[in-house]
Amino acid sequence: GRGRVRIIIFRQADAVILQAYDVAKASPVEGMLYPLLDQSIHVPAYYIYGLAYDGTRLWVSADGDMSAILAAADPATGATEVFTLKYEYFPMGGAYDSLNRTLWVPMMGVLGDSSIMAVDPRTGPTYQILGTCGLQVAFDGKLLWVLKADRIVGVDPASGEARAVAYLGGPASFSTFTYSNGFLWLLSYETGSVLSVAIP
Repeated sequence: GRGRVRIIIFRQADAVILQAYDVAKASPVEGMLYPLLDQSIHVPAYYIYGLAYDGTRLWVSADGDMSAILAAADPATGATEVFTLKYEYFPMGGAYDSLNRTLWVPMMGVLGDSSIMAVDPRTGPTYQILGTCGLQVAFDGKLLWVLKADRIVGVDPASGEARAVAYLGGPASFSTFTYSNGFLWLLSYETGSVLSVAIP
């Protein structure tokens, strides 16, 4: 959501739950738990790394049958288009850049290297590489924020140049992050807590 409440998805026992999270108070909204609707979209994958929405389709980055894939799914119909990636990289998530109408997908290489690839939502992967690297990204309406080891770098998607930096104060232990109302919200896989970082 773009307002003060965001929805976080998590698994509880045998159910998938939607939890309302108050951005202003940095805490869950009491009594606002919603079981996920019994609706699913099949993606031919063994492990899903990330999910992004381009305004029309959901983009799933995943391990496919024999290689890494990006799958574009229509939430209304369930129709899915699968793009097999030709490089030895694993897609780790994604963020939609509404200004340039581009989906940016972090890619982790088998040798530990990484890059960020541009995806045209209409035709699929372009194999255009952004001039920086990182394993998680978020878009704030102007800059693409890239999670590094100890900081988050705001990159101009058009030029690939760094425009801003937010330091985390130590090595990152975050599995994913997103943008809302002037803050980047990071989820720690070590503590399960959510950290907010004001954009400089």
